[in-house]
Amino acid sequence: MNVLAGPYDYLLDNQGQIPRDLIDDLLIEIISGRAVFISTGEMYATRSPTLKEQDTARIVFAKRLHECQKQGLPTRKEMGKRYLDLGYFDAGERAEMQSIEDMIARIAVARERTHDPVQKVELAAEVDKMRTKLFELKFREEEVYLHSAESRADDTRTDYLVSCCTLAGELLDKPVWEGWENFRNSTDLQLIYDSRKAFTRVSGGLPIKIIRAVARSTEWKARWKSAKESGCGVFDSASQDWDANKRNLAWWSDFYDSIAKHPEAPREDIVNNDDFLQDWLNQQVAKVNKAKAGKGTPPGKAPPTYLDGHGRRQQMQRVSSEQINVAEPYAFKV
Repeated sequence: MNVLAGPYDYLLDNQGQIPRDLIDDLLIEIISGRAVFISTGEMYATRSPTLKEQDTARIVFAKRLHECQKQGLPTRKEMGKRYLDLGYFDAGERAEMQSIEDMIARIAVARERTHDPVQKVELAAEVDKMRTKLFELKFREEEVYLHSAESRADDTRTDYLVSCCTLAGELLDKPVWEGWENFRNSTDLQLIYDSRKAFTRVSGGLPIKIIRAVARSTEWKARWKSAKESGCGVFDSASQDWDANKRNLAWWSDFYDSIAKHPEAPREDIVNNDDFLQDWLNQQVAKVNKAKAGKGTPPGKAPPTYLDGHGRRQQMQRVSSEQINVAEPYAFKV
């Protein structure tokens, strides 16, 4: 049984694959949305919250946010404006972050609409690159926002969901706490800490390298292929109810399908190695960029700009090509 304990590297062998004796438990964990953990020598489980629990958690968040604001804690918006005025946040970086977020959303739509495997691979590589850039830009700001009213309210929301989703009993199917008030009055701080840590890891999803290894596994590919060919759902729940693991596994499964359909599809040993496959992706993107070289900004057309925090107009920094060409009639521009 897969018990949450430290890094997930133990799930991978020296080839970066998941051993067959571990894959079944891992697939069950992803499909069921329930994982096992240990606290003070006892075994517990944590699961994904239901839609009703998420809705109640939304109310818990709203009430706690209101309390924090009444106590004088600043909101993210207020902190953002203050730190921007103090020069701690860079107006150019903030404009770039918004540009990247908008572009990621457009590429996601474009990738869903195209059936061309070459375009799917190219767009997936672009999204991955931009997400990495966005994370780098957001990291410092998120550290500051840890002290915002929203952050405190989010902590309370997480505690509420932990109180609902932590399970014990002979079959690990009984709630540990009878309700929200029972959780708030609990003095078992170690169990609360371990439950919170386990729930955060489940709700945030497995590391992408683990998800990718699952997507490549023979056991999962058989289930994925069967669901696609039969037209049935790959999971029991509707897609809008999928947790992070289910969403990520479906995305990477589709990604590997696109790789397999590519006219210059790499060998299996390359596909099974994340670093080797990234090199292959870089080569494919380089070919596309080389073909587009020399086009640039059309004559007489100025590059896009934005107003910085001092009212000065600045040129937008590019983090990807200017246009995403998707099998006609789809074309999305920055």
